[in-house]
Amino acid sequence: MDVGEMNNVNCDGYKEGILTGDLCEDLCISKQVVYQRCLYYEKGKKVIQADWAGIPIILKSKLENFSSYDNFGMLDYQEMQDVSTMDIVFYAALEIKNLLGLELINTTVPKLWTKHLQGRVEPYSKAELATMWSLLQQEEYTFFKILQDLSKHVVKVLGSCGHFYAVEYLIAGHAWNQNLFSLEELFGSSVTGHNNKALRGAIHTIALSFLDMVKHFENDFSYHLHLCDIKPENFAIRKDLTVVAIDVDMAFFEPKMRDILQQNCTNDEDCNFFDCFSKCDMQRNRCGAKRINSNLQCDGYKEGILTGDLCEDLCISKQVVYQRCLYYEKGKKVIQADWAGIPIILKSKLENFSSYDNFGMLDYQEMQDVSTMDIVFYAALEIKNLLGLELINTTVPKLWTKHLQGRVEPYSKAELATMWSLLQQEEYTFFKILQDLSKHVVKVLGSCGHFYAVEYLIAGHAWNQNLFSLEELFGSSVTGHNNKALRGAIHTIALSFLDMVKHFENDFSYHLHLCDIKPENFAIRKDLTVVAIDVDMAFFEPKMRDILQQNCTNDEDCNFFDCFSKCDMQRNRCGAKRINSNLQVICDKMFRHWFSPSLIGSRASLPLQVELQKAVQRCAVPTEEYPKNKKDHRTLFSQLYGLLQASQRQLQE
Repeated sequence: MDVGEMNNVNCDGYKEGILTGDLCEDLCISKQVVYQRCLYYEKGKKVIQADWAGIPIILKSKLENFSSYDNFGMLDYQEMQDVSTMDIVFYAALEIKNLLGLELINTTVPKLWTKHLQGRVEPYSKAELATMWSLLQQEEYTFFKILQDLSKHVVKVLGSCGHFYAVEYLIAGHAWNQNLFSLEELFGSSVTGHNNKALRGAIHTIALSFLDMVKHFENDFSYHLHLCDIKPENFAIRKDLTVVAIDVDMAFFEPKMRDILQQNCTNDEDCNFFDCFSKCDMQRNRCGAKRINSNLQCDGYKEGILTGDLCEDLCISKQVVYQRCLYYEKGKKVIQADWAGIPIILKSKLENFSSYDNFGMLDYQEMQDVSTMDIVFYAALEIKNLLGLELINTTVPKLWTKHLQGRVEPYSKAELATMWSLLQQEEYTFFKILQDLSKHVVKVLGSCGHFYAVEYLIAGHAWNQNLFSLEELFGSSVTGHNNKALRGAIHTIALSFLDMVKHFENDFSYHLHLCDIKPENFAIRKDLTVVAIDVDMAFFEPKMRDILQQNCTNDEDCNFFDCFSKCDMQRNRCGAKRINSNLQVICDKMFRHWFSPSLIGSRASLPLQVELQKAVQRCAVPTEEYPKNKKDHRTLFSQLYGLLQASQRQLQE
């Protein structure tokens, strides 16, 4: 149904006296409500941007048609003159209870709204009651209508026609926007650029308003208000930079929150309801009624449950400033932030500190009985489980456990619980182990609870013509296809990729396999060193062999992302040995793009460039499997390295 049909449905009903509203005259008769664009449409729910007599508005409805809503039951069997205002107040209060879980008798919140009904003298028409009932069945409308006189942090309802209601148009957030909110749309070009004081000041004002809103929602109503879907798109900002909730489908007062959380469960993850978490009672197989995380984190630090060198600046001095969410799925979060002026990335594998397994010794042993060597032993076991590395057979974990062994004073419960939550995250463990051994792995800068901070670097993007945003590093001096500085930078990055390949294959106790090679999983430092920033699919040889040995009926069954094995048709089992290599995949996914004639330009026909392109092609599509041609692999590596160096020298001539 397009907007014209929508207007016809509502306007036909208005003209026939079936529905009404203070928006109907301008929508249906004077045509002062002008459609602009559809912002959202799914399963009947509509969100439309429009203009109402020069004022931008948002039109919303939960269901497609007026007839889709339940009728006001009293209309079916009672004459209108017998329906008193108090009857309507009573039934409206029941509907509010059903929708929001608020008892009229126990809270002042619905009373504020029902006073509008109680103040009515003349009887209600059937159209008015039918319209009111269609609106009352929409949680968001009821929520906004109840709270708009109580809170500056809730969007205002401006009017309605039938089941459609209008709210004020505000600048909504977007996860893809660098500042989360389009401040340029509010203030123009005066707030552009990373270091612009006006921009930073505006972001600080918005952050403070978020804190005001959190405090307000938790303390200023009769019941605590829980936000279970916190993302930029569900909030907006006014011109004074006040933060406003504009989508509250997942906002619940305490009574309803408790009802929602108490579900059957077999583990704690079953008790995660979007951004609101409970804990599973394993004896009852039932989620607890109490939410265990909060709208604002840091409670655990203040209560002494968790700790970390980042906590003080995150929770007390507020020197860690959120900038934007880069990734969020199934509890995994990647957040860009600023730590005392240093850009960082905050990461966590699971949503909540309580989602991680406890350090078992804390449950049955006194803290003074937990020795440093106990902790080293259990840390080594966890490293083995995660990365497949035996402490006795490899020097890699030893380097990390020396930090534990050097400790004199005993560990607190908070320290051990925090350490254990971090050790259960493969990426953290990988980075922490290797950061002193490799310049090609991102550095861990600190942590608080289960969140850890790594250095912020220029990450790659497949959609970027050069795969990495060199302009962000060097400015306009490296733009244009034939720019020598640009081509020189690409050669340096390519050589760093080859250094990384050689390093990962030879410099550790075990070969390190990269099974998800794409630009987004790597970054570059200012000196153009390539750094692995996402290693969810990086495995040392022992774990790689375990992963590859799966059942199969053909070779394709043995492809694990970018790591391939071969199917033994007699045993119907994939081989333990990888048949392609890190170098081959990098040549295929990176080098073929960089050294294609279209990107090289007019120099593509030069003999050295032709030879380089052929070498890249041989590398990307080898004639034999990797284990059978290791000598050729090494020869090709040397040829590629030499050709890249020669090509780089040629650029400088």
